Amino acid sequence: MAQRMFSNAFSTDQVPQPSADAATIEAVQAASEALESKPERDFKSDDHFTRGLNEFLANRFDSALHIFEKALERAQVEKLMPERHIWLMFARAASLGELGRSEESVAVYDEIDRSFGPSDRISVRELVAAALLNKGVKLCQLNRREEGIAIYDEIDLRFGEDTSPDIRERVAYALFNKSIVLHQLDRMDEEIAVYDEVNRRYGNDESPALVELVAVALFNKSTKLGEVGRYEEAIAICDEIVRCYGKKESVALRLVVAKALVGKGSWFGQLGRSEEAVAIIDEVDWRFGKDDNSALRELVANALLNKGTYFGRLDRSEEAIAVYNEIDRRYGEDTSSALREWVARALVTKGLALGQLDRREEEIASYEEIDRRYGKDESLFLVELVAKALVSKGNALVKLDRREEAIAVYDEVERRFGIGDSAVLQGVTADALNGRAYARILQAKHSWQTEVGRQGFLDHAISDLTRAQVNSSGGSRATILGNLGYAFFLSGKTDHAEDLTKECLRLGGDESLQAQRADAGVQRIELLDSEYETLLDRLWDDLRPES
Repeated sequence: MAQRMFSNAFSTDQVPQPSADAATIEAVQAASEALESKPERDFKSDDHFTRGLNEFLANRFDSALHIFEKALERAQVEKLMPERHIWLMFARAASLGELGRSEESVAVYDEIDRSFGPSDRISVRELVAAALLNKGVKLCQLNRREEGIAIYDEIDLRFGEDTSPDIRERVAYALFNKSIVLHQLDRMDEEIAVYDEVNRRYGNDESPALVELVAVALFNKSTKLGEVGRYEEAIAICDEIVRCYGKKESVALRLVVAKALVGKGSWFGQLGRSEEAVAIIDEVDWRFGKDDNSALRELVANALLNKGTYFGRLDRSEEAIAVYNEIDRRYGEDTSSALREWVARALVTKGLALGQLDRREEEIASYEEIDRRYGKDESLFLVELVAKALVSKGNALVKLDRREEAIAVYDEVERRFGIGDSAVLQGVTADALNGRAYARILQAKHSWQTEVGRQGFLDHAISDLTRAQVNSSGGSRATILGNLGYAFFLSGKTDHAEDLTKECLRLGGDESLQAQRADAGVQRIELLDSEYETLLDRLWDDLRPES
C-alpha cells in the first residue's frame, strides 16, 4: 500500500506525490524504528524503501532521496519483480520533484518507460502508464505544455485500447489533463472536443473515479461555454449533469451537481432571467443547504450571495437584504476562512443595498460590523474587504453631510492600509484619498465666502487627488480625474481643469458626465457651477464624434 502511494494520484497541477493517513504514517514510522536494530549492511531494498518513505513523509526530502538511491543500488543485486523496481524509481522521482530537480524527475519517468515500456505484463503496463502521466504533468509544470500534450496523446495511443480498469483510468486522466492544458493555451475548440471525447468513451463507465471525471469534464465544458456567452448550451449541460448525477451520494458528485446548479443560476443571470436564477438558487439551498461538508457549505453561501444579487437586479432590495442576513445567521460563527470571507462579502453587499435605499445609518452600521469582526484578521482578502468597507462608510457619511467624520474615516484608511503592497489596497487607499478630497471640495463650497479658507480646502483636495492618481485605474481613475479637474476649476485654474475633465469624460463616458453634473449641483456656487456645466457640455460635444 505504501509503495503505491507514489503512482496512484492524477492531479492536473502537480506531479502525484505520496499521501497517507495518520494510521499509515504511524505504521511506516514503526516499521522504520524496527529497523534500527538491524545492521544496514544487511538491509534489503525494501528496508531502505521503508526508511526512505519515513523520511519522505516527514518532509526530509534530501535524506529520503539518498535512502531511495540506496534502495535502487541494492535492487540491482536482488531479483526484484519489475513492479517493485518501478516503485523504487517512482519514489526517487517524487523526491527529486520535491527538491525542485524537475528535469531529473522527468528523466526518471523516461527511464521507467525505456526499461519497462515494452513489457506485456498488465501490472507493469499500469505503472508505465502512471509514469508517463506523471511525466506529462511535470512537463506542464515546467511550462513545456506542448510536450505535455504530446505525452498525453502518447498515453492515449499506447494504452487507449487497454481493458485494465487501472489503465483506463490513467488514459482518462491523461485526456482530462490535456483538456486543462488546452484551456491554459486558450485553444477552446480543442478543449471542448476533449471533454466530449471523455464523455463519449467513459460516460457509461461505472468506475467511481471515471464517473466523477466525466461529471467534472461536463461541468468544465459548461463553464467554458458560459465564459464565451453560449449560455443556453451551458445551461443544457448543467441540466444534463443534474439529470445524470443529481441522485448520487458521493461527496465529489454532489459537489459537481452543486457547482452545476450555481453555474446554471449564473448563466440565467447573464441572460437577464433573474427570476429563474433565484429559483435555481432555491434548489441549491433545498438540496445542499443542510449538508455539513465544508465545500458544499461554501457553495451554498456563494449561491445565496448570488441570490441577493439577483434580487437586487429585480429591485427587490428588502429581499436581498434578508438573504444577506440569512448568510450571516447561518455562517457568521463559522471559523472556516472561506466561509468567513463569504459572510464578509454578504455584509459589504448588505451595506451597499442599504445605501441604495438611503438607509444610511444602517449602512454605516454594516460597515462598522465588518471592521469589528474582521479588522484584525490577517487574511489579505479580508484586509482588503475591511478597507473597502471603511471607504464605503466614509462615502455614506459624506452623503449625510457629516464631512468631518468622513474625513476621519478616510484618514484611518490611509493610516491602516496606505503602506500595503497589495495592488488592491493601494487602489482602495486611492479611493480614500479621492473621498477625502471630495469632502474637502464640499467644505470649500460651504466656506466659499471665505477666500483663504476655501482655497485651503481646495489645495488639500488637489494634493490628495494628485497622489490618488498614481494608484488609480478604470472607473476610479475617471472619478479622480473628474474631481481633480473640478477642484482646479474652482481654484480658477481652467487650463488644468479642461485637460483633466476631458480625460475624465473620455475614460468614463456618459456615466462620468452625469457624475460631474451632479457634483456641480451640490451646494451650487453661481455663476461658477453654471460655467463648469458649460465646460462639460463643450468637452462632451468635442468627444462625441470620437465615440
